[in-house]
Amino acid sequence: MLFCRSCVRASITDDALVVRVTGDTPRLWRAPLSEISNATLAIDTKVEGGKTFYRLMINKTGGVDEIARFGDAKAAERAFITVSDRLLDGQQGVRHSKRPLIVRLLIAFGKVLLWFLFLFMIAVIAAQFFLKSRGIDTSLSTTPAPTQAEAPAAPAAPADGVAVPADQLFGQ
Repeated sequence: MLFCRSCVRASITDDALVVRVTGDTPRLWRAPLSEISNATLAIDTKVEGGKTFYRLMINKTGGVDEIARFGDAKAAERAFITVSDRLLDGQQGVRHSKRPLIVRLLIAFGKVLLWFLFLFMIAVIAAQFFLKSRGIDTSLSTTPAPTQAEAPAAPAAPADGVAVPADQLFGQ
């Protein structure tokens, strides 16, 4: 909004649509939702003195009202999208802002907690990955490794196709 020549903000407060337009001709427009419940939002082109203007208009049962005037079609289109999105949100956006403070704080705390748990999980997975790739260092072990003489002799494997008793196979 710092570098915007024709910024538009729309909100629904106290059962009314409020549109604020900044730029060359700043304007604040307000209409009760009951008056615009069956209204149509449109962009109208008007030529005055050889210069083309794009007007954001609202057609309601009592007549036509100009919300804002723009010199650029893109700015008028952005304003149309902003106001129509706010109208489509309707009272739902108002209900969310009227939640008690404790509920909003608990929701924010829950979101922060979930982010920390997610980051902790990623850190544990990364630590496991890097520790597993290092391997186990046995040089610091206090028990000596068995020498060749102490190690029990492994039984010779039977030849292929020769039957082996179950006791010998399972070591009992």
